Amino acid sequence: MLVQRIWTRSENKFKADENKMQVWDSGSTRYERVSDTEVFWKVIERSLTDSGFTETLSELPAHLTPTDFTWKEESPVRIFKTGFEIPGWKVEMKPLKS
Repeated sequence: MLVQRIWTRSENKFKADENKMQVWDSGSTRYERVSDTEVFWKVIERSLTDSGFTETLSELPAHLTPTDFTWKEESPVRIFKTGFEIPGWKVEMKPLKS
């Protein structure tokens, strides 16, 4: 499955008891975990925009989980039907045709 994410800068605030998103990113692959849900992505493209950036991602099978990463992050997250929010960012997700 291909997904486009549109990242827009946001001034949103979060409580400490929100769900947490853990991210491991190598630049070309990205592993994300929220609660018991894990997703593995291959980064196809990232482009800067005036208000943030967009990225195109391809979901990877679990057995291709990245083992090396450039950075790791954990932040509060709010999940919505069409995306999510983390401190400083609102992210809209759109499925793309493969």
